[in-house]
Amino acid sequence: MASPNIKCEVAFAVGPLVTPTAPQWIDVSAYVEGFSTRRGRSNEFDTIQAGTVTLTLNNKARLFDPTNTASTYYPNVVPGKQIRIRATWNAVDYAVFRGFVQSWQYQENGLYGSIQVSITDVVGAYFSRLQLGNETILETTWTGISYPTSPNLVPNMGTQPGNRKLAFTLPTLATGEAAIIYAEGTDGGGSPVNEFITLIYPTLIAQSVNNYQVLTKIQEYAYSGAAVIGKSYTVSLDPTFPSEFSGDAFQSLLDTAQWTSSSVLSGVSLVQAQTPTSNLLAALNAVVDAEDGVFFVAADGTVTFRSRHYRITQATTTALVNVAGTGGGLPEAVFEKIIFDNGDRYIYNEIKMQAAGGDVQVARDVTSKAAYFLRTYSKSGLLITSDAEAQAAAEWRLARYKDPAVRVTQVVLRGDLSTTAAWATIFGLEINTRVRVVWTPPDGGTAYTQDSLIEGINVTGQRGSWTVTVSLSPRAITTPYLILDDATYGRLDLNALAY
Repeated sequence: MASPNIKCEVAFAVGPLVTPTAPQWIDVSAYVEGFSTRRGRSNEFDTIQAGTVTLTLNNKARLFDPTNTASTYYPNVVPGKQIRIRATWNAVDYAVFRGFVQSWQYQENGLYGSIQVSITDVVGAYFSRLQLGNETILETTWTGISYPTSPNLVPNMGTQPGNRKLAFTLPTLATGEAAIIYAEGTDGGGSPVNEFITLIYPTLIAQSVNNYQVLTKIQEYAYSGAAVIGKSYTVSLDPTFPSEFSGDAFQSLLDTAQWTSSSVLSGVSLVQAQTPTSNLLAALNAVVDAEDGVFFVAADGTVTFRSRHYRITQATTTALVNVAGTGGGLPEAVFEKIIFDNGDRYIYNEIKMQAAGGDVQVARDVTSKAAYFLRTYSKSGLLITSDAEAQAAAEWRLARYKDPAVRVTQVVLRGDLSTTAAWATIFGLEINTRVRVVWTPPDGGTAYTQDSLIEGINVTGQRGSWTVTVSLSPRAITTPYLILDDATYGRLDLNALAY
């Protein structure tokens, strides 16, 4: 059967935080020899890490040689460039991965052979490196400062949290006069930067800007009559966030990074007020842990947050994964492999949960302990706001994991093994999508059915060959969730109450 074409494009001419226009995406598909991607995690207990790609390009024409001044792409064959990989099938482009180049590594015959391009998503390129409340000094020289009389402009502190040492040429101020100083210019990479500083002569005062407590101090100044001459200021940026629901807290963190490509749904848990001093990724994961939700970067680069209830309430996708080939799902032929597991790694009969500043809350099942030994799962320092929620979280996990259960952990799909219609279904799959696996034993017998959530998607592509590996976890384990007013799932003591 035919396979999709690989479409690979690089935005050579723009910076990493600029959204490229259509003409700025440069097609390098003709030079692609192959690639492999990794996104998500293997199961629901893992923390989702940065997605990565290894891409091999043919460099015999020296187009990707950074020393070749005659190259069409010179001098932009450098790290940090935006890149996206898509699968083109029936004139439709399906997103496979979008991220940033980490390195261009030359192989075989050096600059004249093939190039291995290492790629990561925004988590690896930006969020894991963006430090909140650090002590980094940013030196910038500004010119053309103006100061409006009204302070009602929207403040924007830029994209580099940390201490900023800014050199200003100040306007002349009368004794005791106050002004809003607006500095506009570019950073070292040529990207526009805007800064707002509140000045009350002769000292600078604290002001809240974009969730930062801005404490400013004159480093060097001289007062001469009605003039202030100031050359250097330090702006201490310590991000503070109020108590808010997890979805709002997640969005506030993204706003701090000025990242706008996101899909953030409402959360269930109220998150404690916080002043994170970690990198942005750790702060985002702390919110996700409090919610017991999920956070991932979609194939098109969208940063995505979903609550724990989304796992329960999401309807089964129309893109059913159906090994038996019935019910409108994928035909059996596309399944190269299906993996089941009934091991003890998913059994927990003692759950310990602790809110930050709270007491440890414990839920235990003695029957499970007697059958499978003591198996403890614990989490502490959660940003939830009560011990009662910690106890509810412990009981919910205990209901899910105290007993063993057969689970489908992975399926390997190859659309070229079956009808052409399978490709649209396969490339429509995304992390945290609910799917259904129906497996009929080769010799007949009762089919096994599992409603699952996609935890990870890995894609390997070469000309004429694509393999998609999907990691799964069960939507429910052995006990269905409680649905109020439902004749089947609304029965107390028979259905598990989610929190």
